[in-house]
Amino acid sequence: MNASSYQKIKSLLDSRDLPDHTGLIPDIANVTPALPCVIMKDRCMSGWGYAKGKMALYVVICDDMGEAETIYRNANLRGEMSRIRIIGSDQLKSEIGPRHQFTVKMFDDMGGKWKAPESDTDTDQDQDQD
Repeated sequence: MNASSYQKIKSLLDSRDLPDHTGLIPDIANVTPALPCVIMKDRCMSGWGYAKGKMALYVVICDDMGEAETIYRNANLRGEMSRIRIIGSDQLKSEIGPRHQFTVKMFDDMGGKWKAPESDTDTDQDQDQD
């Protein structure tokens, strides 16, 4: 557990109330030790709003690989998310491009569907098929 890194990144996000976190990515990437994060393309938000003409990337910062694997698994169940992968927070700088817009969230701030254990997501899928 890297509580110190997690708190530093959370403080960075809390210090600026921004809908677009692209400018914070270099600062987040410099926090050590690096933390696992799940990065994905949000197809629903890409191309309009704060991501007008850009690809909307959604990043969830996690405290450990268990949290990252949970977010990864549940993101794959969401139709609007694609290109889902787990990387280290220190690798986020390599994801910055002129046509990218970032939204960054902390694992603790994610809703229940994102953090549902595997057995709960299996049950939800079974109910969705009925």
